[in-house]
Amino acid sequence: MRFTAERIRGYLFGELLPLWRDHGVDRRSGGFLYHLDHDRTPAENPDRRLRVQARQTWVFSRAAALGAGDWAADVARAGFDALVERFHDREHGGFWLMTTPTGEPLDRRKELYEHAFVLLAAAARHALGGDPRPKQIAQEIWGLLGTALADPERGGFFDGADEGWTPRRDVRHQNPHMHLLEALLAWGQVDPGGPWLDRADSLRELFDRRFFDAEASVLVEHFDSTWQRARDASGEVVEPGHHFEWVFLIEEHARMRGRGVWCEASARLFDWAVRHGVDPSGGVYDELRRDGSVARATKRVWPQTEYVRALVTRRRCVGDDADRERLEAMLQFLWTRYVIDEHGGWMEQLDASGHIVSGHMHATTVYHIFGALSAVFAMA
Repeated sequence: MRFTAERIRGYLFGELLPLWRDHGVDRRSGGFLYHLDHDRTPAENPDRRLRVQARQTWVFSRAAALGAGDWAADVARAGFDALVERFHDREHGGFWLMTTPTGEPLDRRKELYEHAFVLLAAAARHALGGDPRPKQIAQEIWGLLGTALADPERGGFFDGADEGWTPRRDVRHQNPHMHLLEALLAWGQVDPGGPWLDRADSLRELFDRRFFDAEASVLVEHFDSTWQRARDASGEVVEPGHHFEWVFLIEEHARMRGRGVWCEASARLFDWAVRHGVDPSGGVYDELRRDGSVARATKRVWPQTEYVRALVTRRRCVGDDADRERLEAMLQFLWTRYVIDEHGGWMEQLDASGHIVSGHMHATTVYHIFGALSAVFAMA
């Protein structure tokens, strides 16, 4: 099986996204559903989650921009409308974490991670034109993050806050910052005259100062309130999928800034994750330890897709034909082990023995699949 650009585009626009358009949208109250069973039946989960609405809005907006058709733009516009109407806290600003299908808040917390994805969705929706709200919302969010969650003393942001934006200051994580950088780079693309790249610079610098352990060549995931690596077991956690995500973001930032590509940090993150995190028999492990040993030998689909995107990034930067072979092997692994032939959906996770252990297809995973596979056909 050869994975040409035409094949990948045909799969995304002819199978995967129509699946979620036809079965993953709530036709009665609007918005995107969280889970589908493997037979495409909506799972019993009446709640609406902010990250689902934001990620799916981004996916369909980007698909429309890449030529999927007017239907993708229609789904994106409806998704963005539902996000704003059902989740926007008009009293305190920002967006609630979870609501009912009709927009009654169930969890009023304000999380950095989810707001990063609202920023990302707004950038993609802004690119479709015809609506001033995405930029207005992006400006609102950045203002709230700056006044409520920013840490001027130690850098970065606190992970989240209560409804009125009083921040939590106990523990901190790299993951929300990674996606905030992703969102700022996206805004830098669609609003090149804006302040977004300058803001992205500070997060790229935070990676060097806080997240990247240069001595060990690993990405630190969990911290205490002062940005020291967590002293409990979480401080030993290394996620190879996040290594691969940072490879893409570091190189995207360098490209947009006109700097040299395949920098030392990218190379070291990539090499460590491949050496320790890629199973010789196929696939990327979910979780490792700092010494390179395997902590969780399960294999969710999203680390596989992020390895695919990192391989595309490396090939673009250094032109190594060996990466083409690794890329073809990973795509073959994905299609053989995860894709459901009957409708093009995906299994979510393999156990350590390679057996499927997930009972649902997650809407949030579509973001990873689309990001990786659209990078593949853009490369071809």
